[in-house]
Amino acid sequence: MKLKILVLFSVFILAFGCSRSDSTDSSTSGSTSVKELTISENGDLSYEGSGEFAGFSIEINNSNQPGAKVRIEKKDAPGSKGGYQALSDAYDITLPDLSGKNLTASISIPYNETLFQRAGISENRIALLTLKGDSLNTSYTQQSGNDNIITGYTYFPSTVYTGYKKEVVLPEAKRFIKLKSYSYNSAVSDADYFLDNASSEIYDTVGGIPNVQPYERVLLSIDESALSSSLVSVDWSIVSKPSGSSAFLQSTGIGYERQLIPDEFGKYEISANVTLTDGSSKSERITINATGYSFNSETANFECDSQCHNGSLESWKNYDIYGRNIFKNIVGAWSSSAHGNAFQSVNTETDTLCFDCHTTGYFYPDRNDNGEDDFPKAYGYDDLISNWSIPETDQGNAHLRGVTCEACHGPSYVYDNGVNSGTFAAHPQSFSLDSGVCLKCHGSVSEASGHVFKYEDVHD
Repeated sequence: MKLKILVLFSVFILAFGCSRSDSTDSSTSGSTSVKELTISENGDLSYEGSGEFAGFSIEINNSNQPGAKVRIEKKDAPGSKGGYQALSDAYDITLPDLSGKNLTASISIPYNETLFQRAGISENRIALLTLKGDSLNTSYTQQSGNDNIITGYTYFPSTVYTGYKKEVVLPEAKRFIKLKSYSYNSAVSDADYFLDNASSEIYDTVGGIPNVQPYERVLLSIDESALSSSLVSVDWSIVSKPSGSSAFLQSTGIGYERQLIPDEFGKYEISANVTLTDGSSKSERITINATGYSFNSETANFECDSQCHNGSLESWKNYDIYGRNIFKNIVGAWSSSAHGNAFQSVNTETDTLCFDCHTTGYFYPDRNDNGEDDFPKAYGYDDLISNWSIPETDQGNAHLRGVTCEACHGPSYVYDNGVNSGTFAAHPQSFSLDSGVCLKCHGSVSEASGHVFKYEDVHD
């Protein structure tokens, strides 16, 4: 995208090209994200950015501070502030040698066209934002045709950037199909487990999220609080499922709850038609994704690391509801976290029960009790263990050691021909803590040394 420079004077007249003796000095720090400028002897300054500052411009007219320095530092903008979402980088403008002084200037800032398109807003909701301390103010602004430039008149020292006010959207009706969870505690209490090849009890927990491995249970129920009146009946059905699948919906014996066990990679679309006591009826659908755990055969890394969350997409700002850049280097922080190093505390263990929580995707479903994994090609941690007498020594999938991103978000890969090739299938960006996925491990009743971080201790 070609960015053009437009400046709005205090009387809103564009006047680039005027001859003046403003001087522009490079930052003494040598950083490409810092620029130091000097106001001319007649009190004017005109700067059109290039390089790291391409698309940014500042214009000062008739200031009473000739020769003063103006320092501009480019940095990340706050993702969400005062109801505004950032559309550009931020520019921190200060007066290093004028303590307590304020000046006004005309500013031009380019905004990110991709973010603008994704926001689905009209251009009249874009504004030049001025942040001073915790106070956020908007300036008179002017669009620049199709050039993705916003201009406005503001004051500094302050931080300036471009943002938009979110559209007022009426809340969507609450969904009534609910994914239920089944915690470690519940599975232990109910003695609901498989025996793996080392004869350890692997508990058949349920995470309450839509992405699962094949043969991993999904529990579907009805949230009656989302309905206008009491239930009379529920008609569940599988609308579509992958070719070759023989999966079906089975009653669990608990109310209107149903169980689905996906048996092939792909999407399972489930429908629930409810009839209510007030005579009305409603229909809703939910999609369950049966996928595998991601793996890059060239790097031996899981895809979260090698594709999206290693910082390589840092320049493409995409923020979550808390203003955090989704594509920042999340893996770097994870690798030094307790989750990232969970395998290290059990890497000399021979009891495979430890791997149920200290690795990702350790499952070994044996629903027909014949002593064999029902779906070995799902490739969880257990599926490449070749010697079950020493499973801790160079065994299992190295990229699934520890609690990876997919342990919580769910698996996100569909294999084309074995674990070494496949297609990234995406994953839910977020999920509620009450989905129950954390309780698959943090509800542990184990009193083993070091098991102090139970869910109720850290999330109350």
